[in-house]
Amino acid sequence: MRNDDKKSLRKQESAFNKASAFNIHLTITMADASIVEKVKNIIVEELGVQEEQVTPEAKFTEDLGADSLDVVELVMAIEDEFSITVSDDDTEKLQSVESVINYIEEQLKKQAE
Repeated sequence: MRNDDKKSLRKQESAFNKASAFNIHLTITMADASIVEKVKNIIVEELGVQEEQVTPEAKFTEDLGADSLDVVELVMAIEDEFSITVSDDDTEKLQSVESVINYIEEQLKKQAE
């Protein structure tokens, strides 16, 4: 193979790798948006709050008025929706919408490995 052919091949490989990396990033970003939307819908349904109230920083008990039974039901709905298991210790750490989204993303990444 000539040097010019090798250079051309490397350029094509580089362009392909950049395009693949972009597509992977785009897929992850879309998946994250899907997780956020699903979590938001679950919270609205389980807690009976308005969608506008479900912000990343919203805390379940303080801001969304959830009691301990509401939190248990919320966690069960999340486990069902995302096919994950949330331990009792982890449940106690899930205090806000953002913490739940981050937790789900971590669990799904572990499942994918």
